[in-house]
Amino acid sequence: MKQYFSSSFILPISSFMSNSKLLILLNGGKMSRNYLLGIANSARRLGVDHYCVEIDQVRAAMAQNQGSAIHQFDALLQRERIGAVLSYTLNGCDLPGENASGTFRTFFELRGIPHLMFWTDHPQWAADKQGLNTKLQPAFRSANCFHFVKTSAHAIELNRILGWPNCFDCPLACDPGQIRPADTADPEFDIVAIYGGSPRLLDRLRPFLDAEDPDPRDLMLSYADDIRAGLDALWKSDAPDMLRPQLQALSSKLLDARLNDPLKASIWHVPGLAQEFPVAMRWLTANHLSYFKMTAHLYKLRNWLRHFMPAYLARYFRLAIFGGDWTGMGCIKGEWGSNAPSTGLGTGWIDLADMPKVLAKGRLTLNLSAGYDEEGITAKPFEIAASGVTMLHNDATGLGDFFKLGEEAFSFSTPKEARKIVQEMIDDPVRCRAVGAAARARLEKDHSWDSRLTRLLSVLDRSVATAQAA
Repeated sequence: MKQYFSSSFILPISSFMSNSKLLILLNGGKMSRNYLLGIANSARRLGVDHYCVEIDQVRAAMAQNQGSAIHQFDALLQRERIGAVLSYTLNGCDLPGENASGTFRTFFELRGIPHLMFWTDHPQWAADKQGLNTKLQPAFRSANCFHFVKTSAHAIELNRILGWPNCFDCPLACDPGQIRPADTADPEFDIVAIYGGSPRLLDRLRPFLDAEDPDPRDLMLSYADDIRAGLDALWKSDAPDMLRPQLQALSSKLLDARLNDPLKASIWHVPGLAQEFPVAMRWLTANHLSYFKMTAHLYKLRNWLRHFMPAYLARYFRLAIFGGDWTGMGCIKGEWGSNAPSTGLGTGWIDLADMPKVLAKGRLTLNLSAGYDEEGITAKPFEIAASGVTMLHNDATGLGDFFKLGEEAFSFSTPKEARKIVQEMIDDPVRCRAVGAAARARLEKDHSWDSRLTRLLSVLDRSVATAQAA
């Protein structure tokens, strides 16, 4: 098998791994591959003995001759003294396992190698929702698998709803060596953002554009009727007749709770709902696909952030979107790479290395949470910080834990507040540049993959120590 690279260092941060290596399964793709390469760079800096393998080559070899490929892979695991494996999402769980005495054991569990699975996207929608695949649940529920997601809320949700035993929070990050600030020039735009697609402003949101201070609750309520209709249709299609009234009451109460506290994830309301609707909650837990369909409807409450905010800000400022065509929202179409007119293409991917050059075209970079990110932040805020530019982000649970708001980043709770921040930064370009520089410094100090790899391996250490003491 082709070796991407390997290194040989002594591991100071994990006693369990002190005499072995961490195997990193590299996958194809763009963003997720960069995460893994960033972690591998951190392993080198931290002195973590590690070895990288291309998972697609492993799969191809096994498809051609499974017996021979397993023999070769086993030889590699032994030769390189592999003590644990790290993958993006479910990669590696699809390798041949074994059913023995009614209990499924994964490929790595059979070999006594703990598997760290880094779900940078939530399992209920990442990788074409393979995290919900019924056939794969025995693998995911293996005590040998350690699942890492962005927030404690989502870790608790996976444990309670899907029954995955080892679920932990681990934020995303950015390798400061992968993204470096671009040479600054006079910004072409007031605000820039990177988003794909070609959206149009929804009719239900048009009246809010003329409001001086649109109320976020009113914006959320504009989605409520559609959410209720979707939930009613869900219970009619999925639930037994006798349970429908309870499920309708439960989901209605959860909808009200999310309206009243949109920054609080659905799972935090589950204990109270389980007390009030015990039968309905047990059914939802046993039928996890229906539970996640329910929460997917509730995600729509915060869709106004991406559906409305770019159009609102574009009425007051020069706002350019790179990646997709957002002219239907009143935004300027940013031109870069395959977006340039000479290519004849309507959309284009912004490579990680090009991100700082694109973001430097604006005084501020706008980043808006997707509805399904109920809490926490994605990798994008860390990439923006690495670019050394000033970020404007919607309020999000945990954002202030990563950046000092007002000094390293800005957040807003209302459209008018966002507008006010943008205008202040236009009027004070020196402060605006200082905030971007402070964000870069904070990233280098606290938010490279170094701290995240330390978190992954410390969880493994504690778990192994607990198992050995039992």
